[in-house]
Amino acid sequence: VKAVSKALLIGERKDISRALREKFNRAGVGHLLAISGLHIGIVASVMFAIFRWLVTWFSPVLWSGWARRIAAILTFAPVLAYGFLAGMSPSTQRAVIMVSVFLLTLLFDRDQDLINTICIAGMLILIINPPALFSISFQLSFSAVLVIVSGLSLMRPFVKKAQGIKAVLVTKGVVFMAVTLLATVGTAPLVMLYFNQVSLIGLVVNVVAIP
Repeated sequence: VKAVSKALLIGERKDISRALREKFNRAGVGHLLAISGLHIGIVASVMFAIFRWLVTWFSPVLWSGWARRIAAILTFAPVLAYGFLAGMSPSTQRAVIMVSVFLLTLLFDRDQDLINTICIAGMLILIINPPALFSISFQLSFSAVLVIVSGLSLMRPFVKKAQGIKAVLVTKGVVFMAVTLLATVGTAPLVMLYFNQVSLIGLVVNVVAIP
Protein backbone atom coordinates (compact mmCIF):
# COMPACT_ATOMS: atom_id res chain seq x y z
CA VAL A 1 0.00 0.00 0.00
CA LYS A 2 2.81 2.40 0.90
CA ALA A 3 4.62 1.77 -2.39
CA VAL A 4 1.45 2.30 -4.44
CA SER A 5 0.58 5.45 -2.49
CA LYS A 6 4.03 6.92 -3.19
CA ALA A 7 3.62 6.18 -6.90
CA LEU A 8 0.12 7.70 -7.03
CA LEU A 9 1.14 10.85 -5.16
CA ILE A 10 4.66 11.65 -6.38
CA GLY A 11 5.35 9.11 -9.14
CA GLU A 12 7.97 7.23 -7.09
CA ARG A 13 7.75 3.67 -8.49
CA LYS A 14 11.04 2.06 -7.42
CA ASP A 15 9.38 0.25 -4.50
CA ILE A 16 6.69 -1.33 -6.68
CA SER A 17 7.46 -4.87 -7.74
CA ARG A 18 7.59 -5.74 -11.42
CA ALA A 19 4.70 -8.18 -10.96
CA LEU A 20 2.46 -5.52 -9.40
CA ARG A 21 3.35 -3.00 -12.08
CA GLU A 22 2.46 -5.58 -14.72
CA LYS A 23 -0.93 -6.06 -13.08
CA PHE A 24 -1.57 -2.31 -13.26
CA ASN A 25 -0.61 -2.30 -16.94
CA ARG A 26 -2.80 -5.29 -17.76
CA ALA A 27 -5.71 -3.59 -16.01
CA GLY A 28 -5.13 -0.48 -18.12
CA VAL A 29 -4.44 1.81 -15.17
CA GLY A 30 -0.64 1.85 -15.28
CA HIS A 31 -0.79 5.54 -16.22
CA LEU A 32 -1.98 6.34 -12.69
CA LEU A 33 1.47 5.42 -11.39
CA ALA A 34 3.09 8.17 -13.50
CA ILE A 35 2.54 11.83 -12.68
CA SER A 36 0.77 13.34 -15.68
CA GLY A 37 -1.97 15.76 -16.68
CA LEU A 38 -4.49 14.13 -14.36
CA HIS A 39 -2.36 14.76 -11.27
CA ILE A 40 -1.15 18.23 -12.25
CA GLY A 41 -4.68 19.20 -13.28
CA ILE A 42 -6.06 18.19 -9.88
CA VAL A 43 -3.38 20.20 -8.05
CA ALA A 44 -3.92 23.24 -10.28
CA SER A 45 -7.72 23.12 -10.06
CA VAL A 46 -7.80 22.72 -6.28
CA MET A 47 -5.20 25.40 -5.60
CA PHE A 48 -6.76 27.85 -8.07
CA ALA A 49 -10.16 27.39 -6.38
CA ILE A 50 -8.62 27.92 -2.93
CA PHE A 51 -6.64 31.00 -3.96
CA ARG A 52 -9.62 32.49 -5.77
CA TRP A 53 -11.74 32.01 -2.65
CA LEU A 54 -9.06 33.60 -0.45
CA VAL A 55 -8.58 36.71 -2.61
CA THR A 56 -12.32 37.38 -2.61
CA TRP A 57 -11.90 38.39 1.03
CA PHE A 58 -10.03 41.50 -0.13
CA SER A 59 -12.45 44.12 -1.41
CA PRO A 60 -9.88 46.08 -3.47
CA VAL A 61 -9.12 42.92 -5.46
CA LEU A 62 -12.81 42.40 -6.23
CA TRP A 63 -13.28 46.03 -7.23
CA SER A 64 -10.31 45.85 -9.60
CA GLY A 65 -11.57 42.62 -11.21
CA TRP A 66 -8.22 40.93 -10.60
CA ALA A 67 -9.44 38.01 -8.44
CA ARG A 68 -9.01 35.41 -11.17
CA ARG A 69 -5.68 36.82 -12.33
CA ILE A 70 -4.16 36.89 -8.85
CA ALA A 71 -5.40 33.35 -8.23
CA ALA A 72 -3.73 32.27 -11.48
CA ILE A 73 -0.42 33.89 -10.45
CA LEU A 74 -0.49 32.21 -7.03
CA THR A 75 -1.31 28.81 -8.57
CA PHE A 76 2.00 28.76 -10.47
CA ALA A 77 3.96 28.05 -7.27
CA PRO A 78 2.22 24.84 -6.12
CA VAL A 79 2.05 23.51 -9.69
CA LEU A 80 5.80 23.96 -10.19
CA ALA A 81 6.56 22.65 -6.71
CA TYR A 82 4.53 19.51 -7.33
CA GLY A 83 6.15 19.02 -10.73
CA PHE A 84 9.65 19.13 -9.23
CA LEU A 85 8.56 16.91 -6.33
CA ALA A 86 7.35 14.35 -8.89
CA GLY A 87 10.70 14.38 -10.71
CA MET A 88 9.73 16.30 -13.87
CA SER A 89 9.44 13.31 -16.22
CA PRO A 90 8.41 14.15 -19.83
CA SER A 91 4.73 13.56 -19.02
CA THR A 92 5.02 15.76 -15.93
CA GLN A 93 6.87 18.46 -17.88
CA ARG A 94 4.15 18.42 -20.54
CA ALA A 95 1.43 18.76 -17.92
CA VAL A 96 3.21 21.53 -15.99
CA ILE A 97 3.87 23.55 -19.14
CA MET A 98 0.33 23.11 -20.42
CA VAL A 99 -1.16 24.18 -17.09
CA SER A 100 1.25 27.12 -16.91
CA VAL A 101 0.25 28.29 -20.40
CA PHE A 102 -3.39 27.89 -19.44
CA LEU A 103 -2.83 30.02 -16.33
CA LEU A 104 -1.12 32.66 -18.49
CA THR A 105 -4.23 32.86 -20.67
CA LEU A 106 -6.23 33.62 -17.51
CA LEU A 107 -3.64 36.19 -16.45
CA PHE A 108 -3.70 38.01 -19.80
CA ASP A 109 -7.41 37.35 -20.40
CA ARG A 110 -6.93 35.40 -23.63
CA ASP A 111 -8.90 32.52 -25.11
CA GLN A 112 -7.49 29.03 -24.51
CA ASP A 113 -6.34 27.04 -27.54
CA LEU A 114 -5.46 23.52 -26.42
CA ILE A 115 -3.70 22.49 -29.64
CA ASN A 116 -1.42 25.52 -29.46
CA THR A 117 -0.84 24.82 -25.77
CA ILE A 118 0.19 21.22 -26.54
CA CYS A 119 2.53 22.42 -29.30
CA ILE A 120 4.16 24.97 -26.98
CA ALA A 121 4.68 22.28 -24.33
CA GLY A 122 6.26 19.89 -26.84
CA MET A 123 8.46 22.59 -28.30
CA LEU A 124 9.78 23.74 -24.93
CA ILE A 125 10.51 20.18 -23.78
CA LEU A 126 12.41 19.40 -26.98
CA ILE A 127 14.36 22.65 -26.83
CA ILE A 128 15.51 21.79 -23.31
CA ASN A 129 16.00 18.09 -24.00
CA PRO A 130 15.84 17.06 -27.70
CA PRO A 131 16.34 13.29 -27.02
CA ALA A 132 13.02 13.36 -25.12
CA LEU A 133 11.35 12.89 -28.51
CA PHE A 134 12.45 9.26 -28.47
CA SER A 135 11.34 8.49 -24.91
CA ILE A 136 8.30 6.28 -24.40
CA SER A 137 6.88 8.64 -21.80
CA PHE A 138 7.01 11.64 -24.17
CA GLN A 139 5.41 9.74 -27.05
CA LEU A 140 2.63 8.19 -24.94
CA SER A 141 1.86 11.44 -23.16
CA PHE A 142 1.54 13.61 -26.25
CA SER A 143 -0.24 11.00 -28.39
CA ALA A 144 -2.86 10.53 -25.65
CA VAL A 145 -3.44 14.26 -25.16
CA LEU A 146 -3.61 15.04 -28.89
CA VAL A 147 -6.21 12.34 -29.52
CA ILE A 148 -8.23 13.37 -26.45
CA VAL A 149 -8.29 17.04 -27.46
CA SER A 150 -9.13 16.22 -31.08
CA GLY A 151 -11.91 13.85 -30.05
CA LEU A 152 -13.45 16.19 -27.50
CA SER A 153 -13.43 19.06 -30.01
CA LEU A 154 -15.71 16.95 -32.21
CA MET A 155 -18.02 16.35 -29.24
CA ARG A 156 -18.18 20.02 -28.23
CA PRO A 157 -21.33 20.88 -30.26
CA PHE A 158 -23.24 18.06 -28.56
CA VAL A 159 -21.96 19.05 -25.11
CA LYS A 160 -23.12 22.64 -25.57
CA LYS A 161 -26.63 21.48 -26.45
CA ALA A 162 -27.06 19.79 -23.05
CA GLN A 163 -29.63 21.62 -20.94
CA GLY A 164 -30.99 20.78 -17.54
CA ILE A 165 -29.23 19.08 -14.63
CA LYS A 166 -29.98 15.54 -15.81
CA ALA A 167 -28.79 16.18 -19.37
CA VAL A 168 -25.62 17.92 -18.14
CA LEU A 169 -24.77 15.06 -15.76
CA VAL A 170 -25.33 12.45 -18.48
CA THR A 171 -23.23 14.47 -20.91
CA LYS A 172 -20.39 14.79 -18.40
CA GLY A 173 -20.51 11.04 -17.80
CA VAL A 174 -20.29 10.37 -21.54
CA VAL A 175 -17.40 12.83 -21.91
CA PHE A 176 -15.57 11.19 -18.99
CA MET A 177 -15.85 7.75 -20.59
CA ALA A 178 -14.94 9.21 -23.98
CA VAL A 179 -11.69 10.59 -22.54
CA THR A 180 -10.72 7.10 -21.36
CA LEU A 181 -11.61 5.62 -24.75
CA LEU A 182 -9.72 8.31 -26.66
CA ALA A 183 -6.63 7.93 -24.46
CA THR A 184 -6.69 4.17 -25.02
CA VAL A 185 -7.09 4.56 -28.78
CA GLY A 186 -4.43 7.27 -28.96
CA THR A 187 -1.81 5.25 -27.14
CA ALA A 188 -2.76 1.78 -28.47
CA PRO A 189 -0.28 1.74 -31.40
CA LEU A 190 2.63 2.76 -29.15
CA VAL A 191 1.58 0.38 -26.38
CA MET A 192 1.47 -2.49 -28.86
CA LEU A 193 4.85 -1.47 -30.26
CA TYR A 194 6.67 -1.14 -26.93
CA PHE A 195 4.78 -3.53 -24.64
CA ASN A 196 3.12 -6.00 -27.03
CA GLN A 197 -0.25 -5.65 -25.31
CA VAL A 198 -3.40 -3.51 -25.14
CA SER A 199 -5.79 -3.55 -22.17
CA LEU A 200 -9.39 -3.35 -23.34
CA ILE A 201 -10.64 -3.86 -19.78
CA GLY A 202 -9.01 -0.53 -19.00
CA LEU A 203 -12.02 1.22 -20.55
CA VAL A 204 -14.12 -0.08 -17.67
CA VAL A 205 -11.52 -0.07 -14.90
CA ASN A 206 -10.58 3.60 -15.44
CA VAL A 207 -14.17 4.68 -14.91
CA VAL A 208 -13.80 3.39 -11.34
CA ALA A 209 -10.07 3.92 -10.74
CA ILE A 210 -9.70 7.55 -11.82
CA PRO A 211 -12.37 9.03 -9.52
